[in-house]
Amino acid sequence: MIENAELNTIFSRLSGKAPQYFPAEADSDSSFQLSGLSQRNYSTIYFFDLTGNRSIPPFRPAIAVKIFHERTSGVETAALQYRSLASLWPRFRGGGNSNIGLPQPLDYFSDLPALVMERVRGSSLQALFSKMNILPSQRRQLTSACARTGQWLRELHRVTSVGQGRLVVEEKLAHASANLARLETMGFSPELCRRSADFLKRQADQLSIAESHLALVHGDFTVDNVMVDGDRIVALDLTGRDHNAIEHDLATFLNSLRLLRLTMPVSRALLSRCSHSFLAGYFGVNHSPSPALNFLRVAGLISTALEIAGRRWDRLWTRLWVRRFFNQELGGLVRS
Repeated sequence: MIENAELNTIFSRLSGKAPQYFPAEADSDSSFQLSGLSQRNYSTIYFFDLTGNRSIPPFRPAIAVKIFHERTSGVETAALQYRSLASLWPRFRGGGNSNIGLPQPLDYFSDLPALVMERVRGSSLQALFSKMNILPSQRRQLTSACARTGQWLRELHRVTSVGQGRLVVEEKLAHASANLARLETMGFSPELCRRSADFLKRQADQLSIAESHLALVHGDFTVDNVMVDGDRIVALDLTGRDHNAIEHDLATFLNSLRLLRLTMPVSRALLSRCSHSFLAGYFGVNHSPSPALNFLRVAGLISTALEIAGRRWDRLWTRLWVRRFFNQELGGLVRS
């Protein structure tokens, strides 16, 4: 048993809450038992199983208590995630597709600050890529999971749609141009930086007369925030607070797929198939990338390249690998 003040506070706050969280499975004698924890950069997640005298089904109910490290911003983030989940969970639950969902929100403790929610079983999509990229059957499982991930995102955007609107790109274009100038001073290919700037300008010109579908954007829709449990897909860390162009979430996910190659030996061919499956799950089989998606993907990769380059640029291997990776990924997007 882990002994610390934070955990003791959690146990105190959870005392007597089991019947409230799980009325069908818990009674007054039920309680929660710590079963594990996960340490992340900005949070710690404690996992608890339900215990008690009442007969419990084969899949024991369990909860996750997510403690946000940053005190000030954590209170806001915990409250935002709780409100978002409380608003959207019933609509996902009643959408008729049991294979896509959200974790059920159960409570919110402002003093910790913490979000209490149903524990989501399964593995993250990112973890599956580290295990399943060799056999053909495993590759099919990955592409199928990506297709269902596209279906999940489509449902989020469907239930929160607010119509059409223009993606405002002027500020994003200026920011991307400044980032490209910095990357060039760090040794990135001047030719690639120039072609990327020209590409963004062309897409921005098209966006001045085009409209996008607007809906609630997830805010951090990446492979590590998508949980896969058999045929079921559940997304975590729903931080969206604004309605914006749906391409924000699409671009974030597609870029997160490509970024797997920074840390895993995943083939570009497999990632391309998974990207196509994701888009097919969202749009259907016949779909061409929009200027908004093209723009946001390239601008996002440029921003990520600068962020990564700023971490350990003093190491020769890091410089060589990061330049090579982004030359391939940015160059491929710009050429296509």
